Amino acid sequence: MAEKAPLRERNGRCGCGALTVAARGEPLEVMACSRLNCQRESGGAFTYGAVYPQAAVSLAGARKAWR
Repeated sequence: MAEKAPLRERNGRCGCGALTVAARGEPLEVMACSRLNCQRESGGAFTYGAVYPQAAVSLAGARKAWR
């Protein structure tokens, strides 16, 4: 009988480190965008993103908005 591999966990954080995110398992979708708005937001040629089920994602820390 084959053993099940443990779920992979991917972690990220904001620039100051106050907010962290953990996503477990494989994403439902992965995308790259090169639209002008995405370039402006990321400061690069592309923006990358992944979509996970809500139950697979956990946030910790203080969330703040800035412009």
